[in-house]
Amino acid sequence: MAEGITATTCRHHIKLSHHALNLAIYWVMLETNLAARVPLFHENNKVKHYLDDVEPRRFLTDLGTDENRPAYLIT
Repeated sequence: MAEGITATTCRHHIKLSHHALNLAIYWVMLETNLAARVPLFHENNKVKHYLDDVEPRRFLTDLGTDENRPAYLIT
């Protein structure tokens, strides 16, 4: 987007508008949701992350020193 707003942020604002207008209908302030036909943006923002050689050892060390003992015992 030209202003630096991501599609995810735009989607959030549209969903917020949908919800607000649905509440206005529920409270009998409106008869129809004026934003019902506004399409949502779809963006694939998934990130693949693979553990390197150090991260599994660090994770197990952190589990061993954590106060949540049942979580460590499942390893």
